[in-house]
Amino acid sequence: MNTNDRKQSLKAIAVMLHSFPPQNGIDPEMQLTSFLECVDEYSFEAVHEACLRYRKGEVVGHDARFAPSTAQFTQQVKERQSYIDFRKIKAAEKLPQPAQGRRPARHFLTRWENGEFQKEQKGQGA
Repeated sequence: MNTNDRKQSLKAIAVMLHSFPPQNGIDPEMQLTSFLECVDEYSFEAVHEACLRYRKGEVVGHDARFAPSTAQFTQQVKERQSYIDFRKIKAAEKLPQPAQGRRPARHFLTRWENGEFQKEQKGQGA
C-alpha cells in the first residue's frame, strides 16, 4: 500500500470504528495502528469495501452492535481483496479475435453440431 492509500485506509477505518459504540479502556490511536498494520498488504479498495460492509451491517455473523476485532476485520478485507482480484481477472478476459478473413471457432462448432460435416463426408464417399 502506498502512502496515499495508507492515509485513505486509515480514514476509512477511523470512520468505521467511530460508527460503533466506544469500547472502554482502548486507546483509539493504538487501535487504528493495529487495524492498519493487519491490512497493510491489501489494497485500499478492499479496506474501504470491508469498512463499508461493517458499517452497513452486511458482514454475516457479525454482531452489528460492536466494532469488529482486528482478526475479523482482516478476514473481511482478505475476502474483499479476493473478490476485487476476481473482478479484475474477469474484466481482463476477452475472447480472442479471429484472424483476418477467418471465421471464429464457434462457427465451426455450430456447423459440426448441425451435422454439416457428416453430410459432406457422405457426399464424398458416394
